[in-house]
Amino acid sequence: MPSLLHPTLRDISPQLDADKLKNTGRMVQEEFTPDAESCSEWREMHAKWIEIYFQRDKTEKPFEGASDDSLPILAEACDQFHARASKAMFPARGRKMIRCVPTGAVDPMSLERAQRVEKYLQWQLLDRGSDYRQAKDAMLMALPLHGCMFSKVFMDPVTGRLAVRNVRATDLIIPYGTGPRMLDDIGRKTEIQWVPRHHANKLASTGYFNQPLMPWSSRGSVAGKNPADDVVDTIMGFQEGHRDASDYCLVLEQHRWLDLDEDGVEEPYIVWLDAINQEVVRIQIRYETDEAGVPVDDKNPMEFYTQFNFVPNPDGLYGIGHGLKIGAVNHAINRLLRINLDSAMLAAIGNASGIINKTIGIKKGEIQLKLGKFITTETPVEDIRTQIMPFSFPGPNAAGINLMELLSSRADRLAMVTEALTGQTQSVMQPTTVLALLEQSNIVFSAVFERVLVSWESELQKVYRTNRMYMNDNEYFVIIDANEPMFQEIAAADFQENFQIKALADPDQLTLKEKLAKAQASYQVLSTSPIMAMSPPHMRNAIARYLESLDVENIDELLPTTDMVIQLMQLQSQQQTTQAVNAGLEKAAMGAVQAIATKAASMALQDAAIAAGVIEPPASEQKGNGSQK
Repeated sequence: MPSLLHPTLRDISPQLDADKLKNTGRMVQEEFTPDAESCSEWREMHAKWIEIYFQRDKTEKPFEGASDDSLPILAEACDQFHARASKAMFPARGRKMIRCVPTGAVDPMSLERAQRVEKYLQWQLLDRGSDYRQAKDAMLMALPLHGCMFSKVFMDPVTGRLAVRNVRATDLIIPYGTGPRMLDDIGRKTEIQWVPRHHANKLASTGYFNQPLMPWSSRGSVAGKNPADDVVDTIMGFQEGHRDASDYCLVLEQHRWLDLDEDGVEEPYIVWLDAINQEVVRIQIRYETDEAGVPVDDKNPMEFYTQFNFVPNPDGLYGIGHGLKIGAVNHAINRLLRINLDSAMLAAIGNASGIINKTIGIKKGEIQLKLGKFITTETPVEDIRTQIMPFSFPGPNAAGINLMELLSSRADRLAMVTEALTGQTQSVMQPTTVLALLEQSNIVFSAVFERVLVSWESELQKVYRTNRMYMNDNEYFVIIDANEPMFQEIAAADFQENFQIKALADPDQLTLKEKLAKAQASYQVLSTSPIMAMSPPHMRNAIARYLESLDVENIDELLPTTDMVIQLMQLQSQQQTTQAVNAGLEKAAMGAVQAIATKAASMALQDAAIAAGVIEPPASEQKGNGSQK
């Protein structure tokens, strides 16, 4: 846990006089109010998108009981991106997702240090606590809807640890401006924070805040209220209680420039303002210093926020999401759907009602009809027919249905939610055609996720900077490798400025079916090639890629290393050679035995024939016998 005595974590508000604090608080509040009012309509749009996402957008009902059904086009588009992006960012447990790249000289020591930093960052963000992955999962859900999200990297004063938190775009108020702008170039940013009262009391007791915060009593008295909160409460069925107003405190954290030393030059600071009593509760410098408080990097401001854009806005700061692109289209489709459903209901039920002239002479009340029987009446039937007018509703209009289908198809194309991508193709297509459709659908997703990766790397670089500034001299952590805990040690000196942090995620992440098809095709090509089949390392890599496409964990435990494969192939070759030599010797021996046996059998037959007088003995034997006689 870093000490709060570090110069960049100290509260300097006690060093200022009461008038300067009061003037600073008044300046923060007076500048925040018009900033919040300038984007009030924009914040209302986000609340409208949330209603459409949850299929709760309202239209005027023409009669009681009219339809309020919706088509979840916006929800499907956001859910599709969230599922694919979450799988691409966090593919499997245990897989390395962070890489440290040396920016200077590369030597064995820097590579070892890079490996230690990689393991520590992954443990710090993913293993020590589960909130980081949950926060990223929530961000990937909100990003396609709102088009813009922010993350904040800071030292949590409650836990004393590095923290990464999501910040909604509607909670980070930025002054009005025209044209494209970068977040780092904006001189004033105000974050609206709802702090639990017990946390606020703890921070005040530890000296983080210079005084206790006032409980939040009424939303209406505070500018900058987020309309999305009321919409979510209504949709989820929540209702604010009487005691809820005293459970939270409203704090405005403003990153701005101030001239507190009155030297005519403004420096970057962070000011915390209690929005209820409008008093400054904390001021902190926003430029980097060393342990002695000496500024470094010429007092350039440190940026704590990282912007994530779904689609960049060429004419503004905030990104563009599906809410802005297809939210209005989805609302129009919902109106057409409700009109057609109401028309169908009127045609089915409304035509059974009508208007009756009260002078017709028929008694009031219901007339019960029985099959096979007639009802007697004193009024002529012709008069009854002319005095009763039943309604005649025509039913749904074909043009309205066609227009609804046209808008729906255009919205799906704009959101890149195709049938092939959802796995619901209505026609039979060749595998190559399906792969081509998937590849085309993946182009837009890859472009969006590439922007997410760039922002993610910027956030990881801020995490690296925070560790470099506040980490203790030595820290210990544990990682699980091959189901066994391994204790590691890392030093503050490992976090030097000559490292660049890269995110190991795949922006071209495809569906499982496509990954399997590509991996299987590669393996078949290699295995059927006589030349490649003789290369054990290449075959081993092909098998490893196939197992990776199946999301098999700990592949190295299942497959031998390349050196082991080569040794096994050499051993197998030696065994085959030995077997061939042994087989040749055995064959030669069997041939010799067979030749000896054949010759012996032939000589035995010859002797038998001579003894029987069938043939004459050889001439050499006759001469020998004659001389003996």
